[in-house]
Amino acid sequence: MNSQLLSRAALVAAPIVTSLGLFAQDTVKVARPIPAAADLKPARVADPVKGFGEVTSLTASESAAERTGGRRPHADGAVAQQLLAGRPASALGQVFYTQGADGRTWASGDTYKASFGADGFTYVPFLGARAPQNYPVHFALAAVRIAGKAVAFARDVTPTRDGNRVVFDRGIVREIYDLAADGIEQTFVIDGAAPGDVTVEMQVHSELAEDATRAGVQFANELGSVDYGTAYVVDGAAKREIASSFERGLLRLHVPAAERTAGALVIDPVISTTNVSFSTNDFANPDVAFDASTNRYLVVWQRNFSATDVDVWAEMRDINGTFVAGSSLMLENSSLWFAKPRVANLNAYNRFLVVAEKYVAANPVGQRFSVWGCTVNAGSPFAVGAMVEVSGNEVGDKRDPDVGGDPTLATPTYWTVAYTRELSATDSDIHARQVMSDGTPRANTLFIENSGSTIYRDVEISQGNGDLLPSQQRWLLVYSYKFSATDWDVYGAALSWDGNVTQASGAVETSSISHVAPSVSSATHGVPGSPMFGVTFEVDANPTNDLRGTVVSAALVDIVPTTNLSTLLGAPRTYFGRIETDGCRFVVAYATDLPAHAATLAVVGNSFVVHEAPQLIASADNAFDINITSRGAAGGSNTGYGLVYTDTTPNPDRIVFALYEGHAAGGFNVRPTGCANLGITAAGRAVLGRTVTATLSGSGSDLVGMLIGVPGPALTLCSNCVVGVDLGGPMVNLPNTGSLNLDIPCLTHLVGSTITVQGYAAGSGPCFGFLRLGDSLDITIQ
Repeated sequence: MNSQLLSRAALVAAPIVTSLGLFAQDTVKVARPIPAAADLKPARVADPVKGFGEVTSLTASESAAERTGGRRPHADGAVAQQLLAGRPASALGQVFYTQGADGRTWASGDTYKASFGADGFTYVPFLGARAPQNYPVHFALAAVRIAGKAVAFARDVTPTRDGNRVVFDRGIVREIYDLAADGIEQTFVIDGAAPGDVTVEMQVHSELAEDATRAGVQFANELGSVDYGTAYVVDGAAKREIASSFERGLLRLHVPAAERTAGALVIDPVISTTNVSFSTNDFANPDVAFDASTNRYLVVWQRNFSATDVDVWAEMRDINGTFVAGSSLMLENSSLWFAKPRVANLNAYNRFLVVAEKYVAANPVGQRFSVWGCTVNAGSPFAVGAMVEVSGNEVGDKRDPDVGGDPTLATPTYWTVAYTRELSATDSDIHARQVMSDGTPRANTLFIENSGSTIYRDVEISQGNGDLLPSQQRWLLVYSYKFSATDWDVYGAALSWDGNVTQASGAVETSSISHVAPSVSSATHGVPGSPMFGVTFEVDANPTNDLRGTVVSAALVDIVPTTNLSTLLGAPRTYFGRIETDGCRFVVAYATDLPAHAATLAVVGNSFVVHEAPQLIASADNAFDINITSRGAAGGSNTGYGLVYTDTTPNPDRIVFALYEGHAAGGFNVRPTGCANLGITAAGRAVLGRTVTATLSGSGSDLVGMLIGVPGPALTLCSNCVVGVDLGGPMVNLPNTGSLNLDIPCLTHLVGSTITVQGYAAGSGPCFGFLRLGDSLDITIQ
C-alpha cells in the first residue's frame, strides 16, 4: 500500500466525518416546471467529418425486427451466485386477474385467458405464441327451458369475483365459473321448484369450428382446440352424464326430468385447451429494478400469447433472490398488445414504474403505437396502479420505451420515460416525458432529438440519476443514429432530475464502423468527478460482433475512450451487452453465443481495468435480452447486482434471475495482538464505496481509543501487549472511540491495499499498570 495515501485526510478523516453526518445535504427538492416546447422539426446538422450522410429509410428487415422486438437490444463463479435459474414462480401454475379498461374482469391461466362481462363469458385458448391471432370462444346464456317453456332470467348482469370463482347471479339460474391454471369449470345452478325436463342453451360465437366428426363438443382449427367437456348432473358426491349438442351456434345441455332430484339442479362441464403448443417464443424482454428501502427486486417480462396479444407479468424477489410470497402480478392480460416492458424505481416512495409499448392494429397508420405505464408498490400488498398513457400527443408512433428512476430520499422525485417517436420512414426522433410518483405524467414532452429527415432510435436511459445532490443528478440517454445504410452511430443527451436538458444531443461514437444497441449505466456517485456514465454498444459486423465501451461525463466528454471490451474480456461474438454501476465501478453483462457472463471493470486514469474476470452465469443457458440493475445505484447500502434474461434452451422458454456481487466479500483478518481480553470485531464489506464497522469488545469501563494505520511487524510493547499498526508509517489516533464506521473511498487504486485498526483501553491493564492493547483488524480492500 502507498503509505502516502493514508496521510491524506481523504482516506481516514473525511470518511469518518461523513459517517458522523456532518456533511450537509439538501433534504427537499424544489421542482421546476418543464418548459413547454412545440414539436418543431429543425434541420439536421452536418457531422464535421462525415457531412450529412444519406437520408435512408428503415429497411424492410429492420422494420420487421422493430415490430417483433427481434433487433438486438441492447454469474457461476467464485463471487457470483446463480439463484433460481428457472422460470419465475409466477410464470405458470396459477390464475391471474386484472380489471380491464373495458370494464371486464380478465383472467389468465397456463393454457388460456378469459374475460367476464355483462355480455357473458369469453374463453381464449393459448394456441402458441406464433398463432397469427387470438381465437376467442364467446358464450352467452340464451335460454333456460323447464318442461319445454322458457323461463325468465336476468340477462345484463355484472359478474362478481371471489378468489378463483366468478358468478353471474341471474335469479332463477346462477352461472358460476371456477378457474384453475389448466381450465375452467362451468356450473349452472337452477332453482329446483319447477318440475320437468331442463334445457340450457348458450349462444356461441367463434372463428374456431366445431368438429362434428369427433365425439363431444370442441371448437378447433389446425393449431389446437377448446374442449367443452362432458356435462354432468351433480347430486352431492354423485355425477351423472347428460347429453350435450351443438348446432347452428347453439350449445344445448339437456337434463331429463327423470335425472333430476329434489333441490336445485347443478350442471357441471369443464372447458379446457387441448393440443397446447408451447414454443421458445413464449416469454421475452425481461427487465429488473431494485427498491433499496424494502430490499426487493421487481422482475418484469412479457408473455407472447399470440401474434396480436402480448401481456406483461411481474414478481418480486428479495435481496437474496428468493421469491416474495404474494408478489405474482399480472400487470396487463387483456387481449391487447403490451410489449417490451421496462422498470425503474423511486426510492423515496418505495415504488416502481413499469412502462410498455402498446400496439393497436385497428388504429390508422402512425397512431398504432404508444407508451403506457403503471406503478407497482414495493411493499405488500404490492398495489398496482392503473395503466396510463405516458407518451405525448405528438403525431407519430411512439416505440421502444425505457425508464429511469431516482435513488435519493429528498422529494419530489420523478421517473423519466424515453422512447422513439416514428414520424415517417425517413424521420424518427427521441422524445421523453417525466412521470410523477403517483403515476401521472407531467405536462410536457421533452424533445431530446427532434431534427428533420433523420433516423434516431433504440434509446436507453440511465436507470438511476445518481445518489447525489439535486444540482448534480443526471440521467444520460443514449441512442442510435442512422448515418447511412451501413453506418449507425451512437448519440446521447443529459437531463436533470426535474426534466431540464443539461446537455443537448451530441455524439458519443461516430466512427465509420457501424455501432448499434447502445446501453448506458446509472450515474456514478462515489467516484471523483461524478456523475460519470458507462456506455456500451455493439459492432454490427459478421462474423465478429464485438462489444465496445466508453465512459463519458454528463457533458459527453470522454473519460475513457472507446475500448474493445470483447478483447479486454476475452469474449468474442458478444451480444446483448449491458452496463451498470454501483456508484464506483462498472459491471458489464453480456452473452457470448449461448451463455451469459458478467465482469467488473474499474476506471484507472483514462482506461478500463478488469477488477473481476468474466463470471459464467449458467453454462447451458441460451441467454437473450439481458438486463441488469444495481443495489448501490438504487440507493442501497450494499453492492451487488440483479440480472435477468430469457433462456431459450427449454420449451417453453423461461425467465432467469441471478445475483452477481462483482467482487470478493472483502478481506477481514484479526491478528491476536491483544492482551487482557481486549478484542475487536468487524462488520460490513471492505469494498470500494462501502462502509466497514470496527467495534472493540471487552473494554469494560476503561477509556478507549483506536489507531488506524498500515499493518506493522509484531512489536511487543510489554508483557503480551503487541502493537499491530506500523508506528513508523502514517497513523491516525482516535481517542474516545470504541466503534468506528470507516467509509472506503471510491479510489480504484486502493483495491488490494490493507488498512489496520487496533484498539486500546486505559484504566486497567498489564502494560505500564494501566494500558491494554487490542487485537489488530486488517482490512484488505476489494
